[in-house]
Amino acid sequence: MSSGSSPFPDLSSLPISQERLSLLNRYKGSIRPFNEFFDRTRFSKPNGMGSVAQRLSYNLTHFQSNYILVVLGLLIYCLITNFWLLLTILLLIFGLHYIRKTTEPL
Repeated sequence: MSSGSSPFPDLSSLPISQERLSLLNRYKGSIRPFNEFFDRTRFSKPNGMGSVAQRLSYNLTHFQSNYILVVLGLLIYCLITNFWLLLTILLLIFGLHYIRKTTEPL
């Protein structure tokens, strides 16, 4: 862990390119508090389709990192709780890796 107040580990020691590292740090830095993300008191009925589009655009940009974390959490949950899905994905990955290794380059 880093010595700062961030609950995330320091990513600079990982073998990742600088571009990806800066992207990860940007997403890590833009995570909003989950009590703000799940604040039900801010829910209200939109006035029309323009209001819906404006809210959707704002929420997707303002809470982008939170949505990514929720989707990743659901993905990990699905993989852990569904053995056949995990097995299928692993077999697909190893099969594609095997095919790539056995084919001759042109």
